[in-house]
Amino acid sequence: MTIIQAADDQMLSVSHQYVGQRGPLHATSTGKILLAHADQDEFDRLVERGLDSFTGMTMTDPEVLRSELETIRHRSWASAVAEWEQGINALAVPVRGKDGQVAAALSITGPSFRLPESRFAELAETLKREARTLEVRMGYFGG
Repeated sequence: MTIIQAADDQMLSVSHQYVGQRGPLHATSTGKILLAHADQDEFDRLVERGLDSFTGMTMTDPEVLRSELETIRHRSWASAVAEWEQGINALAVPVRGKDGQVAAALSITGPSFRLPESRFAELAETLKREARTLEVRMGYFGG
């Protein structure tokens, strides 16, 4: 783990994350985006394995998660508020491939005092614009 001194003299703790590192689908914003656009079998397999709790905020009730995934599909962004790591918030949007299917997620993550829930809707719009740029580069020209 790396400790970083923030400009406002608040300490930040940053976990090491690597390309290809796996995270829990139900407790991360990117995982929720992918799960929201996956088929029902994927959701069923996840629930069958069990929804592990990482913090007091992790969704472990399948019906609560199912409702959250419906909301994500409707608004086109997902959030995770201290669900995988205490004090860390994240926001993600889908990125569609040439075939129009969700191929990836674009996200931002930060400490809750820098990425508060009150900014999610605003920042989601910025992420959506950037995702559209990626989608065009990937060959998707849909709406």
